[in-house]
Amino acid sequence: MRYTLSFMLLLLLLGCQETQEEDTAEDSPTDGAPPIVRPAPNPGDSTPPVEGVKGLLKIGVLGDLNGSLGDPNYASSVTSGMGHILNSGYDLILGTGDFTSGEDYKKRFPASRFDQMWTSFEQKILNPILNSGIPFAPSPGNHDANIERERGYYKTFWSPRIPGVTMISSEAYPFYYSFLYKNVFFISMDDVRTYSLRDRSVNGVTQRDWIANQLKTPQARGAVARIAFGHVPMYPVLSKSKHSSSGRGKYYEIMANEQQGKRTNSLEQIFKEGDISLAIFGHSHAYYPGVVHHNNEALEDSLNVLSMPCLGHGNRYLDQRTRSRSPRGYGQVEIDLDTGKVSFDAYLTNGQKVDKTGLPERIRPYSHLSIRRHDIVQKELGLQ
Repeated sequence: MRYTLSFMLLLLLLGCQETQEEDTAEDSPTDGAPPIVRPAPNPGDSTPPVEGVKGLLKIGVLGDLNGSLGDPNYASSVTSGMGHILNSGYDLILGTGDFTSGEDYKKRFPASRFDQMWTSFEQKILNPILNSGIPFAPSPGNHDANIERERGYYKTFWSPRIPGVTMISSEAYPFYYSFLYKNVFFISMDDVRTYSLRDRSVNGVTQRDWIANQLKTPQARGAVARIAFGHVPMYPVLSKSKHSSSGRGKYYEIMANEQQGKRTNSLEQIFKEGDISLAIFGHSHAYYPGVVHHNNEALEDSLNVLSMPCLGHGNRYLDQRTRSRSPRGYGQVEIDLDTGKVSFDAYLTNGQKVDKTGLPERIRPYSHLSIRRHDIVQKELGLQ
């Protein structure tokens, strides 16, 4: 009887095995750049989904809390927004930088002032989040870690405060790192400057190569979704007439050299090759849920981007056609852990959801591409 049961069990196991087919579709060349080939699933280098992880992952995103230079206090909009963030039932909260009001080039303030600012952040922002049982994953902003001595303050504060997530690569923490949370793979970037990604080497590997390598890991390949978040964006979403003058201004504060076609290993290209589900950026202080669509590119191969609203001071004008400033607020990302579908929105500081239909249908910063509103693209693709 024992042998009969063993034989039946063997047949059952053999019958449950499934074959997997590789998706070998390639992207079309865009803007003269070589074709981008999305990675095909490979059973030999992927990890199985985390057992029991199903349903919806709800993520809060906050950033640009800063006020006037050196001010350790936060605006009332930050206080109001934090109250709603803490009561929104988030599983995880991401920070896209500018937690403090630094970037003191003229060295007006002593080290004690930076201690005050980080203490204020801990007491008013970080501790309430952690005391609510929510992990918080930071990414530096230019007002936190652009100047060398302020990078030291940033490192001193964050080094002992490791997020309550499964770290995958933490050699460069707290400036950039990767982690896994409920079978979603996250990359926190150190992009606090304009023009190009900060490319210092850690253990002989630049951040650019590190990002590319991380997206090839079994943890990333086996995840249901992949999210990258940082501070300075790759593309402008602001009104050029209101936020630039003589080739300078907030409109131009982007990582222009990381755009597809600007270099052979641009960050945008790395994101596409690594099948990033969503890239989140702060710094612009204007909310736009977009899809970066190059003219000669298939719509489904475009990169999803979320331009974050600011929670603190300095909200700005979105695009040329808007007549009022983008409202202050915070972001929300939801990921279906069964299908990997990612949706993203923004909320005002009073907890009210921002109506996307009031945003431009597209922003066209250059003739060769447009940043289209995500919900419209989803409908065109039959995904909404």
